[in-house]
Amino acid sequence: MKKYLDTVEKSELNLYIEHEDGQYKCTLCQKVFSISRRCRYHLKFKHKIGAKFTCDLCKKMFYYEYDLELHKR
Repeated sequence: MKKYLDTVEKSELNLYIEHEDGQYKCTLCQKVFSISRRCRYHLKFKHKIGAKFTCDLCKKMFYYEYDLELHKR
């Protein structure tokens, strides 16, 4: 099951990546990476793509429920 979720997550993130000549570009901010994994990380934590947890008070989004709980304290 975990492997399936990773595949779905990668598919969602790949919608925001352009690949050309060994470079990976974020289509949201045009930042360029030499490694696809770093571009996916950037999308997750900079742009919150795939973030599933939202603060009810300020609408800030979080990728992990634990981070949301810390934010609420």
